[in-house]
Amino acid sequence: MALSSLLVSFGMVLLVLGAILNLRPGWFGWFGKLPGDIRAQQSARQGIGLPIASSLIMLVVICSAVFLFSRFFR
Repeated sequence: MALSSLLVSFGMVLLVLGAILNLRPGWFGWFGKLPGDIRAQQSARQGIGLPIASSLIMLVVICSAVFLFSRFFR
């Protein structure tokens, strides 16, 4: 399969995910607030966050998607 059709497929998946997140923003409200995500709040307007657990989940999902795409489109 050509790279162009792979990019179009990836764009369509991103479009669907963006529409879902736009229509139902509460579905992923837990993301970034998992145990293992570090948050430090200095005041009401200042804070810093290190989303370690959320980043690991995203890493697994993205690596799995790349693996599946490489298997299907070889």
